[in-house]
Amino acid sequence: MIKSSNKGCENQVEMTLSKILKSSYLIIIGFLVLGNITHSEALDYSDYDDNLKVAGELYLLKKDIPLDVLLGLVPKDDSEFELYYGTTYPDHRLSETGFFYETTQQIFEQVTSERNDDFYLPSLKLISFADGEFAEEFIEYLEKIIEMDKEKFCESIDGQGYAEYNPIKYYSDLNRCD
Repeated sequence: MIKSSNKGCENQVEMTLSKILKSSYLIIIGFLVLGNITHSEALDYSDYDDNLKVAGELYLLKKDIPLDVLLGLVPKDDSEFELYYGTTYPDHRLSETGFFYETTQQIFEQVTSERNDDFYLPSLKLISFADGEFAEEFIEYLEKIIEMDKEKFCESIDGQGYAEYNPIKYYSDLNRCD
């Protein structure tokens, strides 16, 4: 009789251990997934930051910035734009240079002079950040881009989130892009 009650206890212990192991496994998987999301977001941030550093180094060495690195300077959001524009801040090592202004000009020139379609939408995205001291130059490039092909401009901004913000919205309305 003692043997069968021990067997019942052993089965119960095994079932409890199995549940604990399954729960532990699920918790570990959960942390790994959350860790990967955080790690992935950090990679996105560091990818932009790394690209910005590479472009800055090449600029300081007076070397041509490859087109893929130049394209990678176009910010996807406000935090990336803050990093990019932050190169003009007094505490940044590029602040005494024309890095921000010259690289934005190179990006816009890829569209207006070189007719490089890879830069078309990214240029419009960059222009959507127009503000303050650099807004006038950004808007001048926007006007050139529209002048090149108004229909392409109107079609290109359709469905783009940044099309709701000035100066893109203003020029969309002005050119009756609907």
